[in-house]
Amino acid sequence: MNSDTAFEKLLKDADFNMDFRDMSPEKSLERDVIRKKAKEITSRMQGNFIAGRLGLIIDGTGAEYDKIKSQQGRLQQLGYDTYMIFVNTSLDTAIERNNKRDRKLPLDIVKTYWNNVQSNIGKFQNLFRDKFIIVDNNDPNEPPHIEVFKRVKQLANKKVTNGIAKRWIANELEMKKRV
Repeated sequence: MNSDTAFEKLLKDADFNMDFRDMSPEKSLERDVIRKKAKEITSRMQGNFIAGRLGLIIDGTGAEYDKIKSQQGRLQQLGYDTYMIFVNTSLDTAIERNNKRDRKLPLDIVKTYWNNVQSNIGKFQNLFRDKFIIVDNNDPNEPPHIEVFKRVKQLANKKVTNGIAKRWIANELEMKKRV
């Protein structure tokens, strides 16, 4: 789940300029309306995945520790095993990637997000403990997706450890036997 996917599609559908670096206040407000709609779409999608107890990958910046902690807690209460794959880059790499992508953020926002993410590494390690994986990716020309995909595949093939999920699965299997 990543609201950026819906956000960028809605921006393109609206023929909106994807370079936010020198955006007027009026355009910023218009952009924020589109962002809100994208978040609503993504929230509904995530709700559907959770209702069906489907696997989730939540893709975000890691800049908001409390938001991730809250998501993790809610998912664990529903039976999900939660992991974090933390893609670590240098500030220079983050800036270079921002400049190469379609949707460009102002430099001060890139720096603020990067600093927030860096200050959260220790908190995330403590929160996820042995379910925290760091992928270093400082080559701005190489997207982190290949190494992250390998790690996600490994995690997806693991057996469920959360007792709530084990009971839910057993109940589902028992219900299927009755049908």
